[in-house]
Amino acid sequence: MVRGLLADRFKLVMRVEHKTMAVYALSVASGGPKLQKSTVTDQNCTFDSDPEGCHNFIGGLGHPLHAKAIDMDDLARYIENWTDLPVVNRTAVSGLFAVNTEGWTAMRLPPPPPNATPAVRPSGVRGTSAPALPTIFTVPGKLGLELKRQEATLPVFTVEHIERAAAN
Repeated sequence: MVRGLLADRFKLVMRVEHKTMAVYALSVASGGPKLQKSTVTDQNCTFDSDPEGCHNFIGGLGHPLHAKAIDMDDLARYIENWTDLPVVNRTAVSGLFAVNTEGWTAMRLPPPPPNATPAVRPSGVRGTSAPALPTIFTVPGKLGLELKRQEATLPVFTVEHIERAAAN
C-alpha cells in the first residue's frame, strides 16, 4: 500500500536486487540463550504506543539494550544501527523478551548535526569522563547470543526514478 502511494504521488520507481554481502549474524551462543521472557504478551502489544513499550528500546549511555518486550528481529535491527555491516537474525528464537544490558562502544556513530562545532578538549586535560565500554561483540554474550561475521544474500533497493510531488 505504501509503495503504491509513493509510486502514485512521487512517480517512484525502484529496482530490487539480491546481493551477497558481508553481514553480522545474530545467533544463539553455545551455552544457549539466557533471555528473560517478557511479562508483556503479543496481544498487549497490538495497540501499544508507549515509546518505552513493545518493540522499543529505552536509551541510555552507550546504547544499552534496555527493553520491556522485544523479539530477536527487533534486537538485530537495533544493533544494526550501530555497526558497520547489516545484522541478520539467525537465532530461531521466538517470543517477546525483557533485556537489560550495559552499553557498548559504537562502531558507527551518527553524523554530527549540520554546522556543529567539533568538541575540543582543553589542552592539558587527560583521560575522559566517559566510562570505558565493551564492544558490541561482548554485550550479546550476556544474553546467550553472539555476533559473527558471515556472508548472506540480502535485498538491495535502488531508486531508479523519483519526482517532486505536485502541489495539491
